[in-house]
Amino acid sequence: MAENENEEAGMEINDDEITEDTDIIFYSNDAEEILRLCDNGDIHVHGHLAENDKDVVDGLREFLKRSGYIG
Repeated sequence: MAENENEEAGMEINDDEITEDTDIIFYSNDAEEILRLCDNGDIHVHGHLAENDKDVVDGLREFLKRSGYIG
C-alpha cells in the first residue's frame, strides 16, 4: 500500500493549499453563493456581512430551501 493515498490518486496537498482559504461556503443548486462562514468569524449572506442573527438564520433557511432540504 502507498505511503500516502493522496499521492497514489494523483493528488498532492501542500500545506499552503490547506491554510490559504478555510472559509465554508454554502451555494444554492444554481451555484449562487448564499452563506459564507469566514475563518476570522465573519458571516456573509449574499456577499454582505451579516449584522445580526436574523440575517444568518434567513441565509441558512434560504440555502436549505433552495437545496430541497426543507419546503
